[in-house]
Amino acid sequence: MTDFFEQIGYLETFISLAVFGWAIISPILLWRSKRRQHKFTQVKFPTDKRDFYAYFRKCIDKAKSEIVITGDGFNLRNAESLKNAAPIESAIERALGRGITVHRYQIVSTMTVNYLMRLERIKRAYPDQFFVYINSSFENIGMFCVIDAGTRKTVFEQQMVSGPMLARGTEPHDFAFVLGHQAKSNRGRRLIESIRNDDLTTCLGADDFEALRQKLWNERKSLALGPTHYAPIDPELVTCLSSSDKNCDYRPELFSSLANLEIVDAEHDGGA
Repeated sequence: MTDFFEQIGYLETFISLAVFGWAIISPILLWRSKRRQHKFTQVKFPTDKRDFYAYFRKCIDKAKSEIVITGDGFNLRNAESLKNAAPIESAIERALGRGITVHRYQIVSTMTVNYLMRLERIKRAYPDQFFVYINSSFENIGMFCVIDAGTRKTVFEQQMVSGPMLARGTEPHDFAFVLGHQAKSNRGRRLIESIRNDDLTTCLGADDFEALRQKLWNERKSLALGPTHYAPIDPELVTCLSSSDKNCDYRPELFSSLANLEIVDAEHDGGA
């Protein structure tokens, strides 16, 4: 019986020491965890646009669960813009093909209308993974991307862009990637969540893009024909205004040739 009580005593002592040890260690572990969220493993500053798009492609190709992105997209009628689009757009499609979820806040004010054809095509291909949100109240949000928020290998990409140019839209002028900074990535993701939950936000379905194209076309045509100075960023509208048909009424066939446009990343695929 004495041995039994001695063993009980040893067990109580062991439990007490374990509780005491955990009381000391747990705050340290919590502090390290929080501290890690505010650290970054690397900051990458691409040397030029070619380097930027190539590195962005690598980051997207390494995504494991979720991509959150804001931006105004590309001009599908401009050869240089399409060349820039290839690494990003093809990487996004590969990510969707791997089952990754993509949430996109679309900046509309500096977007060329033809880019909606691209978004519609992807939405129809991946209706349950690809989500596009619009809300005019957040147009000044800036352009950034968060890959795998909340993980130690998260990526936060940010860029500064030019002002909108005639028949072209915007172009990136400066860019940076912050790797492993969980707190920064989490803030970016929470910002997009706040937009998604806003009462004025619209999550576009595949059948909503045509109405949006027509709405934007009519608004921009009115601005171009109005008394104020407005330089249209849409090449289709510029072409129309330069022709004899000054009405320039919206017609779906203005964009129909882009419905099945495939953006191929030649470098990734081993081409020229």
